Amino acid sequence: MKPIAVVLAFLCSISTPVAIDYVLSGSTASSMFVLLYVLLHVVALALPVFFVLRKYNLLHWRTITLAGFFIASLPLAVLTWPAKYSEGVSYKSWDGHKMSTEVINGHVTQSGWMSYLQGLGQAGIFGVFLAIIFCAVLFGVNKFLRDSKRTSGKD
Repeated sequence: MKPIAVVLAFLCSISTPVAIDYVLSGSTASSMFVLLYVLLHVVALALPVFFVLRKYNLLHWRTITLAGFFIASLPLAVLTWPAKYSEGVSYKSWDGHKMSTEVINGHVTQSGWMSYLQGLGQAGIFGVFLAIIFCAVLFGVNKFLRDSKRTSGKD
């Protein structure tokens, strides 16, 4: 695995959500927040997972995409865990069609759990999307460097 390929793959994975946020929001401040959030994920989670997968020779598109799902969804799962409400707390939220009761008297409803799982799934799918970009760049650059080395006749 060439170091330049790893660096380019991480840079593409970091810059993609920032670019998407900037295109959708047009806000530099929002994009800076996204950059910090993504960098935190990369430094705290993605780099260690990458090194573990590399150490055990498990750098394949399947393991990388699975890791992408969990890297994106696990921090959100911990931070938004719905079963932490106190007695007497109730709230409703908009589910896209109607107001839905998420918590009643401190207890999470089925609608609340479904909303929680839907958010985790959406984050995980975005993590898979970024992992696919990571794989395409990582394996593509490595293949290009290998092929160009072979055709140039240099070892």
